Amino acid sequence: MDLGAGPLQAFFKVVFPDIMPGVLSGFLMAFTMSLDDFIITHFTRGAGINTLSTLIYSEVRRGIKPSMYALSTVIFVTILALLLITNFAPAKPQAKAGAGSFGPNAVPDKEKKPLWNGKTAIVLASFLIVGSVCYTSYLHFTSSHSNELYVYNWGEYIDESVIDEFEAETGIHVTYDLFETNEEMYPVIEAGAVSYDAVCPSDYMIQKMVENGLLAEINFENVPNIANIDPVYLEKSKAFDPENRYSVPYTWGTVGIIYNVQKLEELGCGALLAVNQGSRREAAMVVLRYEGAPGTDWTALVGKGLMFDAGGYHLKSIDGMNGMKYDMCGAAEMLEMLEYLVTQKVEKNVMAVLMLAENVISPDAVKMGDVITTLAGKTVEVYNTDAEGRLVLCDGITFAQRMGARTVIDLATLTYSAQSALGDQVVALFGNDREALRSWEETAEQTGEYYWQLPMGPIYHRMIEWSICADFANYAPGRGAGASVAACFLENFVEDGTQWIHLDMVGPSVVRKETDEMAEGASGACMSTLAAYLTR
Repeated sequence: MDLGAGPLQAFFKVVFPDIMPGVLSGFLMAFTMSLDDFIITHFTRGAGINTLSTLIYSEVRRGIKPSMYALSTVIFVTILALLLITNFAPAKPQAKAGAGSFGPNAVPDKEKKPLWNGKTAIVLASFLIVGSVCYTSYLHFTSSHSNELYVYNWGEYIDESVIDEFEAETGIHVTYDLFETNEEMYPVIEAGAVSYDAVCPSDYMIQKMVENGLLAEINFENVPNIANIDPVYLEKSKAFDPENRYSVPYTWGTVGIIYNVQKLEELGCGALLAVNQGSRREAAMVVLRYEGAPGTDWTALVGKGLMFDAGGYHLKSIDGMNGMKYDMCGAAEMLEMLEYLVTQKVEKNVMAVLMLAENVISPDAVKMGDVITTLAGKTVEVYNTDAEGRLVLCDGITFAQRMGARTVIDLATLTYSAQSALGDQVVALFGNDREALRSWEETAEQTGEYYWQLPMGPIYHRMIEWSICADFANYAPGRGAGASVAACFLENFVEDGTQWIHLDMVGPSVVRKETDEMAEGASGACMSTLAAYLTR
């Protein structure tokens, strides 16, 4: 400071750099010890027992309550008081040498030590805190627990008002702990320190816990409401609990996830986003899952959902644009099919992947010659902006496989070539598995719908491999065979080991003139065969 530096400058230029290694070391030690205390406690604490760290973690997930604010205030005030006492308590006086006495034989005057100092305050406060904790623990463990229920469940599975109503009706206190995954729950139970009355794991985890002796048999004489559970679900539960001895069905049905445009960008759904980038409305991929046969493979239903298709910069004519509100029939039918499977309680695992977008013109719309990167990481040169259906479908097929689907069926109003070849009554059929295609055709004979298998192969694949700046193009200019080329484009996104069926239904998708049998509008083509195929 003699050189002109102020106190702050001296601190930040000299003192702080000197003590920085100690600051970092202290931070790392405090962080490591705190994390270690939380992790060990999380897996070894008893039911209803919390340390401050586990309590805060639990409360944050469930929503902060006023009690947490009060606790934080108490902690802050206590620490502040200790700091004030430590820093401002009278310092211990230094011993003085005897009057007029200097040298090695000097005898210091005896003075009384102060009764109160910083160290004394810290010791007393520590004893007070430890004593309070011990007394509280004593009251907890010596009190009767016969009127308490310990439950371990998924987050947000039960509204807290239900717990309050249960406690008010029965007089039983509920200690309700939460977990976010089966893998988080299992080691807590396995550690043996926790004793819960009820745990809510998923089907596969129930089987694992039974095999490892972590679940007790249920005395159903004490569960009269078991009579209100549909026997169908009790039968399904036998897949992981053969005699229904350890579990009771809790929830069953579909789980829906909607991805907004930001999430789609994070996933890398470049093809879907490219088709939609001319629209003011956000693209969406809607994923609905119905688990009707736990432990078995998944089937994915991928539907093209162009809410309106103007063709982009390859603008359709007036006649061509008429009826483009029906370009979402593929997605609509897949949604309806999933609802049918749920209501019929079909024993099959099925997910619907609905690819929703709008293909219109704007300064931001995709243009001829643009190169896009699909969800699979493959690049595509856009030659025809009106060949957009295959672009949204390829991202849907990729996503379905990443979600574990080993059978993929896609449905789309895809090409006018299919309509030109087969008319308004026959759906173009494609696929990579001869047995699956034969089974589909046999099912169609029973439902009365008409399908015709069109060719695929290297000759059509080569027709879209002309691009010099991308893996392939989305269109084969002026060469015909549009339906087969589109199918081969999609086949590039089907992984080895995936059974794939592609349905191009432009012709039969819409009743263009009212008949005695059907009104004008969407026809529901393919629904009968698809339902019979999935339930065969």
